[in-house]
Amino acid sequence: MRFLPSRSPASYKKQSGLIVVFATLAMFVFLAIAGLVLDTGYAYYKKRQLQTAADAAALNGAYTLMAGGENNDIRKKARASTKSHGFRNGDDDVDVDMNWPPTYGHYIDNTSAVQVEVEYTHDTFFLGIVGMDTLTYSANATALVGGEANETAFMYWVKIM
Repeated sequence: MRFLPSRSPASYKKQSGLIVVFATLAMFVFLAIAGLVLDTGYAYYKKRQLQTAADAAALNGAYTLMAGGENNDIRKKARASTKSHGFRNGDDDVDVDMNWPPTYGHYIDNTSAVQVEVEYTHDTFFLGIVGMDTLTYSANATALVGGEANETAFMYWVKIM
């Protein structure tokens, strides 16, 4: 049976300070992971809010169109809706674009559809360390107005895509 040689106190002195290097590296890795989790979580949160605002703005614009509103009325209602969701057009980091009729997608040039695109840019928390100082998100929604008639009534419907 073979025994490992015991370490002498002199060999321990050669390793002094090594734990500081490993601890520093480990802390840097943990901070990088925490920063990535924080920035990614906030990105998902803001993207969901942005999509909700775009959906609401498209619906609001479609209801205004259904009530006989014109282009400026639809634009005002759509922008008011995004503002009520926390995304005010004209702020440095927000851009709200409303198209009636839509300029792209399935309902291009359909005068019964309203299209809204919202873009939001914000500063990152930790991703700036790796060169990503800002993130930009965009969400779009299209609402289509239609109707059905029978002998006694006419029913409107609004569908969002």
